[in-house]
Amino acid sequence: MMDVKPNGFLSRYILALMLLEVQGNPVILGPLYPNCKNDVSNTKDLSKLSEKETTDLLEVYSKYHGSFSDSTPKDVPDPAVSGDNFPAKLLNIYSKDELFSLHILKVEEYQEELGGNYQDLKKNLSQVKVELPRLVLKLTEILKGLDPNTPLPPKPEPLKLNHDNDYDKQKYGWQVINTLKSWLSQVVQALEEGEKECDG
Repeated sequence: MMDVKPNGFLSRYILALMLLEVQGNPVILGPLYPNCKNDVSNTKDLSKLSEKETTDLLEVYSKYHGSFSDSTPKDVPDPAVSGDNFPAKLLNIYSKDELFSLHILKVEEYQEELGGNYQDLKKNLSQVKVELPRLVLKLTEILKGLDPNTPLPPKPEPLKLNHDNDYDKQKYGWQVINTLKSWLSQVVQALEEGEKECDG
């Protein structure tokens, strides 16, 4: 029996039919990042807890030192979470967390210098200080789970701040806590978005 090979026109017709078949059947994409849903969910819950504790801290801090909502933050990290994809956002959150940890330590140091018997403020400040390194540990688990070869961001440089008077120290403390609160809100949002891209 003689082999029948389609001519040029017939070949293009068959190819067109095949393309129509592929286009007619929707392609269901799987999750972008497998096996990370539980870790991301737990990290999101921790971030929500930190956000609540930071909100409580801001209220107590404002009670003793006043509110500085009309001031423009200086020497304080930007609260935005940036990155083109979920892993990039996680790395950005990791870096900002390390930076905010340094600022919270500075606020705690200034609080000691300001003096006063503010036990509730010191307690709330201590709670927030403890939660930030926990968030870094959770982020490390997620990042290494997505790609064990992911290099973690370097430690930030020590802060070089100079607030000479009590007013500037109080204002700086309020700005750090308020910005941290805004940042944690964005962290929760980024994790909620990332959770949708995870599976298992």
